[in-house]
Amino acid sequence: MSKWTKISVVVTIILIGIPTAADFYPPLFAGVAEQLPLDMILTWMGRIGLVALGGLIGWYARGERDSEQDEDTTPESTDEDTTPETTDEVPDDVLETQPAEDDDETVQSIEGCIETGETCWRGTAELSDGELVETEVAYRAICPHCQTVMYDGENQSVGIATTATTYWDCPSCGHRTVEEYSKYEDAENLFNSHIQRITESRGEDYSFDNLIENIDGEVTPRRIWEQYAELADDQQVSTNCFH
Repeated sequence: MSKWTKISVVVTIILIGIPTAADFYPPLFAGVAEQLPLDMILTWMGRIGLVALGGLIGWYARGERDSEQDEDTTPESTDEDTTPETTDEVPDDVLETQPAEDDDETVQSIEGCIETGETCWRGTAELSDGELVETEVAYRAICPHCQTVMYDGENQSVGIATTATTYWDCPSCGHRTVEEYSKYEDAENLFNSHIQRITESRGEDYSFDNLIENIDGEVTPRRIWEQYAELADDQQVSTNCFH
């Protein structure tokens, strides 16, 4: 029972119940009536009681209406109110566990070496997203023993002509080989063929993605070729241009 209900009951009993009881049970109020103008008091108590009861009822009804209005104007909670705020910051421990950018997206070339006729030739393959764009082999004969340039197309190192034969001589270690342009042409064709094998294969150990995945340490254009040379069963796939 609410507070206002209790008050209205008490007021009703005092202002209406007592006068009504006096009308129905005169003997109970006979002694009091002799000393007080009980008839007038009871009459006004009844009137005042009705007015007070009406006021209480109106007050109570107004309070209920105000409560309903307060409930209607109270904003409803939404998912946005209960959703915790998020920030763009990422904890350091999460950043450490995030994978680094794919190496095949950052390495866009392969630096290789082909050995033909006791000479080495260095080539470069340009890639785009792991696909071959073009290959180029420098016209420069390199000594397979000490990586010294034996012939670069303009300067022949200690070239010796005997009859119709010309030699390329290494100025560092004395290695000698017969000068033949076909060695360069063979190196071009072989290098292009091996690069196509790397970039066009899928799933094999020598495919571009697998070569990168199996490299320990930093992935570089030269390291990709060195990894391929370990798998290729071909003596012409060399690393003697590098070391």
